[in-house]
Amino acid sequence: MSNENVGIKVRKYDSKEKRFRLNNLICVIIISIMVVIVAGGMILQQLTSSMDKPIEVIIPSFFMVLSAVVGWVLYCKNPSWRLLLIFPNALYTIGYGYLVITSNNSFVIMYALPIAIGNLLYFNKKYISITNTVIILFSIVRIALSFTGVYPEARMSTLMYCGIDVLLCANIIMIGSVLVRYNHDAVHSAKDREILQQQILDDVLKISVTVDEEANEVNNELTELENSSKFVSNAMDEILESTKTTAISIEEQTLMTQNIQETIQKTANVSKEMLDATDKSKAVVTDSLDVVKDMKAQVDIIGNTNESVTESMERLQSKTKEVKEIASLIFGISNQTNLLALNASIESARAGEAGRGFAVVAEQIRLLAEQTRKSTEEITVLIGELEENAGDSVNKVNESLEATTRQNDLVVKASESFETIDKHVAVLTDHVSIMDQMISDLKTANDNIVDNISQLSATSEEVNASAEESASTTHQNDESTKAVKQKFDTMRASIREIDKYLHMERESQKLDS
Repeated sequence: MSNENVGIKVRKYDSKEKRFRLNNLICVIIISIMVVIVAGGMILQQLTSSMDKPIEVIIPSFFMVLSAVVGWVLYCKNPSWRLLLIFPNALYTIGYGYLVITSNNSFVIMYALPIAIGNLLYFNKKYISITNTVIILFSIVRIALSFTGVYPEARMSTLMYCGIDVLLCANIIMIGSVLVRYNHDAVHSAKDREILQQQILDDVLKISVTVDEEANEVNNELTELENSSKFVSNAMDEILESTKTTAISIEEQTLMTQNIQETIQKTANVSKEMLDATDKSKAVVTDSLDVVKDMKAQVDIIGNTNESVTESMERLQSKTKEVKEIASLIFGISNQTNLLALNASIESARAGEAGRGFAVVAEQIRLLAEQTRKSTEEITVLIGELEENAGDSVNKVNESLEATTRQNDLVVKASESFETIDKHVAVLTDHVSIMDQMISDLKTANDNIVDNISQLSATSEEVNASAEESASTTHQNDESTKAVKQKFDTMRASIREIDKYLHMERESQKLDS
């Protein structure tokens, strides 16, 4: 902002020091001119004519020249000194008084008038009155000397010049009084206006300072808001990345649970086949007990049957191991799901209010994962028992096969062995039924997991969309905050420019005063 833009033209006034410097210079010049005219004239007259009393020229010339020298010395030392002319005027007055008393020329009475007129520049009533009163007194003394016979030849001219001198000095005193009064009124009026203007400037400066302080506070608030917006924007970007990562993890988990679902379905089918096989084995054992008397003849058939049972048991044992591995895989997946849900809860807590809904969903997922883990642990325990019992059954069937091979004649023992087999087959049937029920429950739980993961995927997509929208809104707020901050900076700069010009005006008034 420049002076042309402000549109205010400030009138420059001379300071008091500058005015006194100019007044002193004018008066010193007047004294010097009068000294050159008067002293120079007297010295020239002394050189061109023979005077009986040269002392009458030397003394006044000395004081007049000394007054000019003193005036210039004092002016050079301190040109704005208000009392500068007291000393040169006093010296000049001494020389002037000596001329008035001793000179035959009546015109010398007029030599002090330029000095008296020059004193009007100071607007000092006392100074003007004293100077002109002294000149009037010298005029009266000159008239008295003329009428007492000291200078009888110049009586009329003395009377005329002294009268003119007295009238001029009296007029100068009156004019000086009027000028001083007008100057006094003008100065006080200007001071009143200056005081009023100063009060207005002070009030405007106070308002400017207050506005600047408020603008600084608003600017600080805007800076904090800008920093907060940047922090929120970064947080929203991190949340957006986290939600995208979570969505990808959920998709991968969905595929994994679908694979688990297929594996569980296959296991359920195998379990039903095992259940059918155990039912058939039980029927065979029952029939074998009825035909124990024909045991020997049917040894080969029993051996083949035992071999089939052994193969079935081995398949059962193998399938049990596969189910155990699947249960371990489900256990690991449930732990991973629990960890992902915990991470999602942490990220939603960082998001604050915007992530509260996502935190509820993440907590539900964590609970379901925990339930899955517990169910899987129970299944693992049961499958372990089933594997142990299946191993026992295989051993028993092998023993039975060896017994039938070695002892065809031990029918009673074979009957007892078949009874034992019947018991074990019954137990095996119960275990297979339990395993089938557990696999059914596991399938149901996995279906729930699939449904929940599907819901979580949909929720994750909604959260992702909301996070993108929030991130966009946050970036817009950040840009708006920057724009408002720039406007406040512009306003603060304008206020400081106004404050600068107000201080300039105050300094200008101080210089004027």
